[in-house]
Amino acid sequence: MRKIAVFSVNAQYKIGGAESCIKVMVDHLSSSYDVTVISGSRSVYEGHEKHQYQNIETIQLFHSKHLNYFGNFVNFFLIRRHFRDNDYDLVIGNCSTCLGALISTINKNRKCIYYVHEEFSLNKNPKYNPPKTIIQKIRRITGLFLDWPFFYFHCIQNNKALMRSSAVIANSKFIEKELKKQNRISPFVIYPFTETDVPEAISGSFEEKYLTMVGNAKVKGVETFISLSRLMPEQKFRIIDRTLKSSHQEGNILYCPLFHDIEELYGSTSILLAPSIWNEAFGKVSVEAGARGVVPIVANRGGLPETVCSSDLVVEDYLNASEWKKRIEAILPNIHEWRKKSRLHAKKFNAKIDKANISSLVEKIFDEK
Repeated sequence: MRKIAVFSVNAQYKIGGAESCIKVMVDHLSSSYDVTVISGSRSVYEGHEKHQYQNIETIQLFHSKHLNYFGNFVNFFLIRRHFRDNDYDLVIGNCSTCLGALISTINKNRKCIYYVHEEFSLNKNPKYNPPKTIIQKIRRITGLFLDWPFFYFHCIQNNKALMRSSAVIANSKFIEKELKKQNRISPFVIYPFTETDVPEAISGSFEEKYLTMVGNAKVKGVETFISLSRLMPEQKFRIIDRTLKSSHQEGNILYCPLFHDIEELYGSTSILLAPSIWNEAFGKVSVEAGARGVVPIVANRGGLPETVCSSDLVVEDYLNASEWKKRIEAILPNIHEWRKKSRLHAKKFNAKIDKANISSLVEKIFDEK
């Protein structure tokens, strides 16, 4: 049986959509191949729950709080050493932190797939939290200066991986378009293995219905969400924050930890909001919501607009809370129709399609001489 290694720096941790995507993909490929998951071991995430894999190996990685690309530089060589010392018939690397795995495999003239899940694979170093004080500005400039050589190293290795991998997968049309523009390559589009053949969330099955967002970071648009809650004091709002251990209320916003029961999350949501500031590669949460008949409204950022059924559910002026309020109020009178449309649209991202596509791609690569 052919051996496949799937590397993702946080594969073992239950911390986000990319990790749940890898879990579904590995479980699927394991029915046909000998699959080993290679994950980073990172103290910063050790408090989180972990995915269970039949075959998993870990690499102890370095964590840099302020100089991200310096941390990635150190980890590049730690990861490269592992793949230099171990042979696989195919390596699948997830996200831009997998470059050590891909470059080592390329240097050995072996087959590899680069699965692009975020905008850091687009040779960009975005900073979405502008400094407000002189001290913060000095720290930002100093950090960028110190990190620049390591970011440059990242770009060189990233371009090599994109151009020389056996195949490149984009997890959205947005990423596909950007990679075509940047490297003049034509990646395969395989969405993030989202289960959309699910029952509709039952209206009224839970006591409360919330306008919900998932994530409590500035880059996720939490400041806009909080401003919106103040414009709509009669509505109940909810923020899902993975760092919380228990729920608490602030004004008309309920702050909750991650839900173990995803059906409870969406069953108690009236509308899902994704006011992200950064260019999300895709919107797995908005697809999950739409599949259950919960209407998602998203910012016009990255791949988020792909995940909704109409431009009426996309907010162009996404930093303006008043525009979110207008969009919500516009769809509420016909919410039942929007629920039907959202469920229908979500079907195109069904995990069955993605599983068939990844199987076909892996078979094609193995068939190539």
